[in-house]
Amino acid sequence: MANFYGYILGFFILLGLKDLVELKEFAKLRSSYYEFTSEINVWVLIWYSKGIRMGHASMFIGHLDNESNYVSWRPNIAGGRVLLHKYQAAVANNYEIDYGIERRGPDVLYGVKSLNSSAMRKTWREICHKKDHPSFHAISKNGACIVNRILKTGLANSHLRDKKFGFMVDRFSISTPKQIAAVCNTLRDNNMALKIRIE
Repeated sequence: MANFYGYILGFFILLGLKDLVELKEFAKLRSSYYEFTSEINVWVLIWYSKGIRMGHASMFIGHLDNESNYVSWRPNIAGGRVLLHKYQAAVANNYEIDYGIERRGPDVLYGVKSLNSSAMRKTWREICHKKDHPSFHAISKNGACIVNRILKTGLANSHLRDKKFGFMVDRFSISTPKQIAAVCNTLRDNNMALKIRIE
């Protein structure tokens, strides 16, 4: 039976997890032996930087499905490189858009339990709609920064909320996909998350 699951996992990885159905099935297979899988109410996706790509962080507030809020913050530009300018923000409404932009599936997937998902949804709506033209900046307001902010909201009643999220440069808080992964690893180490490597 173990060989069968290994074959199935290899098949999903070979496909590249290009759509949400494949990602959901892969996560289901890889998380089936965790006791708290049914308590997971947030999924965090991490794309590490590779080559000229900066990497990305996104999340599902809820289950891995199209009914959940998908959090993904990107610059509203057509092609080209993202420089250190302020851009109008664009919201990637689904996983498939991020897959297409990154040209691959995420490197790591975290299932996080017991977060305040209603507060997280409210924060996400405020980020998207508080200003007429919300902005993106590659350093101070990128996808990882937004995921960081929403994760902190979800941890409002947890002692882990006071852990250091990101680091400060002058007055700016900087978040990277790698730092979001480190935060999720801290949650995992405190039995609040599971980590699924996608190799």
